[in-house]
Amino acid sequence: MLLIDVGNSHVVFGIQGENGGRVCVRELFRLAPDARKTQDEYSLLIHALCERAGVGRASLRDAFISSVVPVLTKTIADAVAQISGVQPVVFGPWAYEHLPVRIPEPVRAEIGTDLVANAVAAYVHFRSACVVVDCGTALTFTAVDGTGLIQGVAIAPGLRTAVQSLHTGTAQLPLVPLALPDSVLGKDTTHAVQAGVVRGTLFVIRAMIAQCQKELGCRCAAVITGGLSRLFSSEVDFPPIDAQLTLSGLAHIARLVPTSLLPPATVSGSSGN
Repeated sequence: MLLIDVGNSHVVFGIQGENGGRVCVRELFRLAPDARKTQDEYSLLIHALCERAGVGRASLRDAFISSVVPVLTKTIADAVAQISGVQPVVFGPWAYEHLPVRIPEPVRAEIGTDLVANAVAAYVHFRSACVVVDCGTALTFTAVDGTGLIQGVAIAPGLRTAVQSLHTGTAQLPLVPLALPDSVLGKDTTHAVQAGVVRGTLFVIRAMIAQCQKELGCRCAAVITGGLSRLFSSEVDFPPIDAQLTLSGLAHIARLVPTSLLPPATVSGSSGN
């Protein structure tokens, strides 16, 4: 099955397989989201990249999509259908009743399907209270209690969003490359921004996980995901990083949702985070 995570920073394509009965996923490639591209352009690009990744047409017979970019959802779904001949299933609130996590009404109407997929993957793995940190365009924290109830979400500017905002919102600060400096005491402008944004985000992550545990009233497992999570891979005493968490969640959801409920050749948007 082809798995597609349409986000604000990347459109991530992966493929689902099994290893000893366990769901496993492999990321194939990433595209920059571009609303100006047509269905035909996306179709040609996806087909070429799938071939380069060694994924044949037979592997594209089923596709499952999460999208938090409504303007791209139908274009990408139709592009995949153009290649495979089968309309992908777009994950949405219609499936929420059949997940191992529960989503309360105030959250249900607005939570992004990517965050739901993250919560599913983390809860299936830990089977206990957990916090998922997603380092993308936004820095998000999704807290799940021990019963599988999503208790809430916190959203902050993501790393790239923060450095871009500093550059565009000030007269002299340059657009700084993202890197984790050794010290919070910057010796030049680049180092200073990296110290404040990247090191600062590291402290925010630790503090937010601790606060989530305090508000949930228990110790929680934690996991970091998202395209920029790699920046923290050298940190010790830090939660594990799983760059494939969203795809893993989609793979679990695709297996859990009864086929009788799959909407036939329809595309539903998401108001996601």
